[in-house]
Amino acid sequence: MKTRSRVSILDPAICQIIRHTLASMALLIVVLIVVVLIRPRVF
Repeated sequence: MKTRSRVSILDPAICQIIRHTLASMALLIVVLIVVVLIRPRVF
């Protein structure tokens, strides 16, 4: 029972961490794409 309660408590935290990491990675990828597309036009 203790292990199950621990897993149930950890699961939402892990899901939130995964969502935050995925969101941060997506933002970084978008920023990189925008920089790559804009730099040649600016220079």
